Amino acid sequence: MLSAIAMIWPPVWFLSLHKPWEIMWVNGESMSPLLNTNHSPELPNAPDKILVRRFLTPDSDSEEVPTSQKDFRRGQIVVFEAPHDPSRIAVKRVVGVGGDLITPLPGYPGGDGPQVVPYNHLWVEGDVDNRDKSLDSNWYGPISAALVIGIVTMLLTPWYSPTSIEWKKHKYPAKEQGRVQTNAVQSAMVDPNEAAMDELFQTGWAERLLQSLKAFPERAVENIKASSADRGKYQGYYDRVKRTLESQPAGSRGADISVSQELVDTLEKIFVDAGLNKEGYSPQQLKSMKKDKRKARKSYEEWKKEKEQVVEEIPKDEGPAARQLREMLQQRKKEMDVEEARMLKEHQKRWAFMDEIKKKDNETGKEATAPIMTT
Repeated sequence: MLSAIAMIWPPVWFLSLHKPWEIMWVNGESMSPLLNTNHSPELPNAPDKILVRRFLTPDSDSEEVPTSQKDFRRGQIVVFEAPHDPSRIAVKRVVGVGGDLITPLPGYPGGDGPQVVPYNHLWVEGDVDNRDKSLDSNWYGPISAALVIGIVTMLLTPWYSPTSIEWKKHKYPAKEQGRVQTNAVQSAMVDPNEAAMDELFQTGWAERLLQSLKAFPERAVENIKASSADRGKYQGYYDRVKRTLESQPAGSRGADISVSQELVDTLEKIFVDAGLNKEGYSPQQLKSMKKDKRKARKSYEEWKKEKEQVVEEIPKDEGPAARQLREMLQQRKKEMDVEEARMLKEHQKRWAFMDEIKKKDNETGKEATAPIMTT
């Protein structure tokens, strides 16, 4: 019987910050001694307050994006939708990521032997080191990274002395007990979709696809026009092969390189013949993406103003109160720097091809494949 679970109360927006930040209340002893150190069933309920950096798209004020294991590090404290009850929100520590081998606490339903954390999953545990006091992966196994809402960055209790969560310095039971073997299973560290595509090249499938497309291009064009699923399938082939080519050193040669380049050229021609641009996007998709790009730029500009405001608020004078406020704001700026870098990386990945199209149009003096690209 679980005597206490560190669960989170309904969140309240931290209105003085950019929307990816939120204050939440944590109740229960599963994250003790870090959170709710003095929790006791016999005492009045006194939850701790934490500051959470939520995962949001860089071009939206409210829409959340799926997270992947690349967003997380062992030792971080995360807030997530409980897999056994999505209506509840829990807070635990990331103990293992995809590819790790975890020895669970005795009583784990899957057995006491080492458990493989699958790709894009996390093994999460409470700090209390007692399976009866923490409903975590020792009960329900690894959780999908997509369930994670955000990362805890600061403890706001007591109110007069906020504390940054320096997770890299934390000691926690699974690590101290040696129950984590990091990067032990290579196959679980790789995106299955990427691995499947690599295997297609190794088995000669890519070359057979190329020959089929060259022999029957009209069939591929008709399939793309008739089915969005087929269009998505061919876009997936194109994106994967294009990334493979771009990752090769300049001047690389070889059979796989030759097949990849010819496959890219063939797919681009098929996309154009199907009324799409060479990357496989329809005029409607490009129009929507142009609108999203404007939102992204606006959101980024607002974010920059918010960070400048934080810097201006950092006090220069001395004294205990000023020092505590300064440390809090400096930590907030550090977190915002990380978020800004993520935004820029995402912007570059999502919009680079659109800038390339516009540049080519300007050089040739012609309209884009879709006139809506003109800005």
